[in-house]
Amino acid sequence: MGQRLCEKSGYCSLGHSKPVYTDVAKPGQMKKLLESVAYKKEIIVTAFTQNSNDFLDILLQLHDELTKNGYAHIVALSFKEEDCIHIRRYTPDLACVWDTSPVAYGLDGGPEHLWHLRWKFMGRASRMGYNVMSIDNDIVFFDDPYRHLKAEPMASINLFCAIEGVCTCNGGFMYVQNARPDGPSTWVFKQITDVPLRWMDDDLKFLDALGRKHNGVCNKYDQSFIDDAVHSTLAGQIIYPKGIGDCWGDPPFQQGGLTKWQAQKNAEKLVQCDKRMHFVHVAIPKEWGPEIALDEEPGLLLGNITQPHAKGYPLELGGRLYAEQRGKYSGAFVAQLKDDCPDCPWWPEEAPEDEAKAAAIQEVFAIPQRWFIATMTSRLRRGYWAPTGGYPPHQVLGHAHYIAPCQSYSGKAAMRKLTNTYNWELATKYRAASNHTAYHCRKHVTRVLALSPSINLARARNHEELHQVLAGLRQVSMLTGRTMVVPDLPCETKFMQDMYHKGCFTNATGGMMLGWHLMPRLLTPPSVQPPKYAMTAFYMLTGDCLGPHHGAIFSAEFDHWLAVDAPQGLDTTPTARNTLLLPDPANPVLTNTSAPLNQTMVRLKAEDVTDAADALEEVPLVFLGHPVEVEPGSMEKEAWTEFQASSRWCAFLHKRLDTSDMVEVGRTMPAHVKDNTIYHT
Repeated sequence: MGQRLCEKSGYCSLGHSKPVYTDVAKPGQMKKLLESVAYKKEIIVTAFTQNSNDFLDILLQLHDELTKNGYAHIVALSFKEEDCIHIRRYTPDLACVWDTSPVAYGLDGGPEHLWHLRWKFMGRASRMGYNVMSIDNDIVFFDDPYRHLKAEPMASINLFCAIEGVCTCNGGFMYVQNARPDGPSTWVFKQITDVPLRWMDDDLKFLDALGRKHNGVCNKYDQSFIDDAVHSTLAGQIIYPKGIGDCWGDPPFQQGGLTKWQAQKNAEKLVQCDKRMHFVHVAIPKEWGPEIALDEEPGLLLGNITQPHAKGYPLELGGRLYAEQRGKYSGAFVAQLKDDCPDCPWWPEEAPEDEAKAAAIQEVFAIPQRWFIATMTSRLRRGYWAPTGGYPPHQVLGHAHYIAPCQSYSGKAAMRKLTNTYNWELATKYRAASNHTAYHCRKHVTRVLALSPSINLARARNHEELHQVLAGLRQVSMLTGRTMVVPDLPCETKFMQDMYHKGCFTNATGGMMLGWHLMPRLLTPPSVQPPKYAMTAFYMLTGDCLGPHHGAIFSAEFDHWLAVDAPQGLDTTPTARNTLLLPDPANPVLTNTSAPLNQTMVRLKAEDVTDAADALEEVPLVFLGHPVEVEPGSMEKEAWTEFQASSRWCAFLHKRLDTSDMVEVGRTMPAHVKDNTIYHT
């Protein structure tokens, strides 16, 4: 076993941290948790609820990765004890706590409830003198974050958040260190938690009474609360630009005719990120090799923050966003904070005489450089997460986050599988109880159908032509009862390069730029330079594409199947013994390597396919020798209906061309497959 990541910084808590299971809403339990789990005053928190087994898989993968790298100071947080009971069945070494503090107005039981509790946890723990890292479950640790966080310039920064946009935060990663109990960093989390509780206190009557109207996202989207709190610390004044935009209605505010857009703009003017924050270049570790492309820019964005003061909640900035008097929800939160740390000073945020005191309390806020924390759409698709040229990935923390249309489990698991950070054995064991597998389709994969490597998808002229080929592959997989392999796309696929004006080759400055839905998969060993890639199309990795019929697997899953689940000695080279509908080398139409793909496609009847497949029934891996389309009228009605149903939702099935320009070969091919367009023995 190689060096554990924790050894780079010395934050190896495995063997020191002890798991705790408790309700942190009860007095004294937060202190008990921190004293047992935290290491060197550091703790990691991630939120979880058992809304699906898929997301337990993501949590187990994260915990397994952290454990292997020596980190045990992590706690899973939920709003109900049942989630922790469920977690303990699979990983009793993971600390798990729940928070039964009462909430109302749509926060009870949903993802917003989890977000709310996570920021509350950070506020409580940081106020008690602990450094807290909050991460989403779908984060991969490529390097030790502490060796960077504890070295300059990051060591002097108190509050971090991952980048979402220009001077806005993504809640997938936040970190607070060495913060004052009455300073702006801890106040950020107190404010994020407090605002929705103040609204709960009077069931939003204060907003309604002032002619303001809350809408569907009011009190829901946690990143709006984060941005308002952080921007308040930059401005030194309590403001709510996102809250105004989310929670005011369009009619003018009745006092003075102020519209929400005017109030929002006035508040935003106070932030002035471009003046209050600046970039600092932080060089990558020397062992990563030379800096390339995005390693250099935009760098670490940082600036001073001040304990914000209300300054009377001026009307031109939106006035108050909640009633002056606290109620039972926010009152209970204040009591909890004071119980956690009775001797901690309180924030000087509202009393007029405290304005100067607040202005004197300063800390530092930063959005880290992209090589420290970034999403897969930011850097995985540019090739920075692959170990190439003998160097490790240029990334510390990688965040799956969001990539439509597979922003849920499929995209998050695919990220780990593509970066070789997925523990297949763990996932297989976990899913065995429900007779599922670790493949995304959940099915047992024993008989596989793949396109022959001789079918060069780079010849596809557009999405429709590409999807035409893949739809035919799906039809054959249905008729033969085989699991389909969704192929990667060659980097040479011209229409992809034309569409995005970019390729996927590493250039002189390093890096690449793929389309939003395309992720590079390294084809060459890490030591080979220059590296060679293929493109994994994430828009094909949805449940609607991988789940139906006999299931489908994508390239990284196919690699695992070949290495682990396939029979030993399996022939992976297409031959007459394992290829269905092998092109006749004497037929110039089917062997023309420069012709567009759909000009080499043949139309077949369903029985032609099944008859040809009979001789290969016992072969585990079968290749499809050339593009085909099965005549709709020849498929059984139930099978055709099923195919049409999946076509409505799976991207690579419903985006298809009119097939009138296809070469008319094989239309009347007899069942025994003797036509010269097909070569099969």
